[in-house]
Amino acid sequence: MYFHPQRSLIIVSENISNWSENLTYEVECLHKLLYKVEHINTYSQVNEIIDINKYKVIRKKHLVMQILRGPYMKPFQFVCCKN
Repeated sequence: MYFHPQRSLIIVSENISNWSENLTYEVECLHKLLYKVEHINTYSQVNEIIDINKYKVIRKKHLVMQILRGPYMKPFQFVCCKN
């Protein structure tokens, strides 16, 4: 297992004898990729909010960001992937 210092990330490998710079490089690349995917702009672009209270599906990026950045979501508001 490898623990990344900047995030809670555990890498499990079958080959323990390969603890070299190559593994460190791969973990750094994975960290950069996850950072881009987890960013609020990307996250709000690929998700939508289903609001059961108002019977609406909110897809506009700026409205999704506004709801996600708030202190809390209202009951019966759900984040759903557009996939």
